[in-house]
Amino acid sequence: MKKMVKPMVFGVILIACLFVISTGCKKKATCSSAEPLCGSHTFTACCTETDCYYLVDDSDKFNCNGLDCDAAAIQLVYTYCGSGYNFSKEQVLKTVDKVLQAVK
Repeated sequence: MKKMVKPMVFGVILIACLFVISTGCKKKATCSSAEPLCGSHTFTACCTETDCYYLVDDSDKFNCNGLDCDAAAIQLVYTYCGSGYNFSKEQVLKTVDKVLQAVK
C-alpha cells in the first residue's frame, strides 16, 4: 500500500504545479475606461504586454495584431459609425485616431 501512495502523491503534486505554472504566467489585460464612440455606443481598449483588443458596448471584441491596432480601429469605426451616421471622411479619420489613442 505504501508503494502506491508515494507515486500517487507525487502525481497530484506534479499536476498541481503544472496548473499553477500554466495559469500564473498569464498577464491580465489592463483596460481603459469606457469612452463614447458614436450614437449610444462606447468602447474600451484593453492591452497586455504583448496583445491589445477593443470591446464595444462591453461585448463585441475587435482583436489587434499584437500591439498594432490600426486595422482593428478602422474596422471598429466602420462597423459602428460607418453607415447610418453620415460621417464625413474627416469625422471617420478623427474617430479612428481617437480609438487608436486609447491603446497608447
